[in-house]
Amino acid sequence: YSALEEFFTSRPEYNTRVFLAGQSYAGHYIPPLAAKLTERNSSVRLEGILLGNPDVAPEIQWRFYPEMARANRLVYGYKYARLKDNADECMGLVRQCNREEVVVSKGPGIASRLWDFLGLHGTPCTRAWRVCMNGLITPIVDEGISVRHVDREDRSGTALSAFRNVANFLRKRSVRKVLGVTTSWTLTNMKSAVSPDRVRLLNQPGTGLTTTGPVIYWMSREIRSRDNWALIHAQNVALRSKQPLLVVYNLAVGYLGGGLRQHAFKVGGLKVLAANLRQLKIPFAIETSSKFPAVLADISEKVGCKYVVTDFTPLRLNKEWVAAFTKHSKRLGIRFEQVDAHNVVPCWVTSDKMERAAVTIRPKLWHHFDEFCTKYPRLRKHPYALGDDAPFHTITDTDIDALLTNEEIIGELDETVKPIEWLTPGEDAGIQLALEYVKNMPNYSSQRNNPTNPTQSDLSPYFHYGFVSPQRVIYEAYNNTDINEEDRDEFVEQCMIRRELADNFCYYNDHYDKFEGFPEWGQHSLRAHAKDDRDYLYSLEQLENADTHDKLWNATQRQMVETGKIHGYMRMYWCKKILEWTNSPEEALEFAIYLNDKYELDGRDPNGYVGIAWCIGGRHDRPFAERNVFGVIRYMSYNGCRGKFDINKYMRIAGSAEGHRVGKMWAAMHQDGTEEEGFWESLSEEERRMKGC
Repeated sequence: YSALEEFFTSRPEYNTRVFLAGQSYAGHYIPPLAAKLTERNSSVRLEGILLGNPDVAPEIQWRFYPEMARANRLVYGYKYARLKDNADECMGLVRQCNREEVVVSKGPGIASRLWDFLGLHGTPCTRAWRVCMNGLITPIVDEGISVRHVDREDRSGTALSAFRNVANFLRKRSVRKVLGVTTSWTLTNMKSAVSPDRVRLLNQPGTGLTTTGPVIYWMSREIRSRDNWALIHAQNVALRSKQPLLVVYNLAVGYLGGGLRQHAFKVGGLKVLAANLRQLKIPFAIETSSKFPAVLADISEKVGCKYVVTDFTPLRLNKEWVAAFTKHSKRLGIRFEQVDAHNVVPCWVTSDKMERAAVTIRPKLWHHFDEFCTKYPRLRKHPYALGDDAPFHTITDTDIDALLTNEEIIGELDETVKPIEWLTPGEDAGIQLALEYVKNMPNYSSQRNNPTNPTQSDLSPYFHYGFVSPQRVIYEAYNNTDINEEDRDEFVEQCMIRRELADNFCYYNDHYDKFEGFPEWGQHSLRAHAKDDRDYLYSLEQLENADTHDKLWNATQRQMVETGKIHGYMRMYWCKKILEWTNSPEEALEFAIYLNDKYELDGRDPNGYVGIAWCIGGRHDRPFAERNVFGVIRYMSYNGCRGKFDINKYMRIAGSAEGHRVGKMWAAMHQDGTEEEGFWESLSEEERRMKGC
């Protein structure tokens, strides 16, 4: 009452037609609040109230569910009888909980109730919550219907998505300004919770939201312990169920053509992760199986796991692995959930179709931005341990080191592509680098396409391996008021819009690495010019050895071979010249993917596939003036580069780590005292500080 009076007194322009609305428990408070406004002759111009399902007595509300399910033909016979039995048990526990609440209210009050809800007290209220949810709600939802409309198929898998329109309205900066609110609305009433729209159920096993055995997080794309929604969700389930939490990772040796360079960088990150999970008392296992879904099913069965959580990757091979384990999970009665812990906005929430370009996905991402770009809760040390005799091998540092020396493993890798030194693998180095970068983002918007003045973040390898959460970096950027807005907005355009557009494309188009994945206008134009004369033709070997007539392109290829990362702008030039110098667009696509995935640290990634499809086939681009070989695909030239930056300077630095922002700092730290004239003056304050270290 006081809040309404204060608001409408200070904002009379909104005191025109006021309605009070509430459902479920909130509906219980609307009538007396309306009565108070009327009795006290309030100045608030109340015109009506809206109530939705205003049941407040659990004995009424919960007992009704079996009848509702049978009336809507969701359950029959023994299922209905089981629901009735569950309802009776639920009511008995609710009555015990209500009696206990009187006692609790004399003590700690709501805090104790919250602890109870989190599953940290073994009280009747905890048991009531488990029995009522798992015995009444879950069996109905598991029939595959929507929790909001019993006559519709469930497509979202979440109840709270029904509130999204209201939540998005309340998150608008203009609305928050009017309300005088500084914090962002959250769909859940506990800061530790994961948005239910970020989680989707992959099967219908008949198991509930808690479990009687260990919870397994099948880590795949997100190799980190911090800022990881999938791991946070898995721990929440384990805490709620008072069960151990296990993390299992499958090191797919030679994944999609990766060699020793990529393997060493990933293993370095796994060693950091293992140490961090050890601190959190979470057991961690690494497998190296080509048939991992079956291995995971075997592990789950041996430890008695009935709840598996995994993260999200849109690539075909990963989707095949997930589909294979889904079959195993159904057979074993395991609840299997997937969490998009990679994108700021979950891929399936952003859009239900392949988006044409950035211009179509951008408003959809911004529509959900405030809802999902929130601060991460921290993991806690896990209080429930796996038994000493449990059949689960926790990885040791010695085991991880052996992944770099085991002849059977190394023998499957291309050892000609050597590991790099200028980037340190793992989440600890990655988050330190990211947080340092978002403190200022020096001249990002104006200089990001200048390869001679590297201002890019160099975070793409950390994003690719899941060492760093893009959401965390973007969140920190938006909460740093010292950053130039143009720099921040351009960074977010690349880090969120373009990156999540790539996930969208690979998720909804299985031809992401094929000619058929190009837009129709691009395919048509390239076919029309497929037999055009080429001024130069190069074999894969010549390209790989940087043996072309174009010194700028050769320098770019050497940068990739030597450092594992091409500057973003030069990556476009590099790829477009492959189209110009090969026999066909299909051959160009094959060569570009092969070289990118073999040498780049961040290869074998949706960003890489989309970048190549953009360069060669016009994906997410538009037609340009028609020309030889390219047709209407966008063209890039040597002279165009020469007009944008000092190509001679680029060619001097491209073959070393100094061609990258972080590499330049690394080089400064490893200088041997023979610095060129002007070297110190060329360093930023951050680089000088690192040199001093």
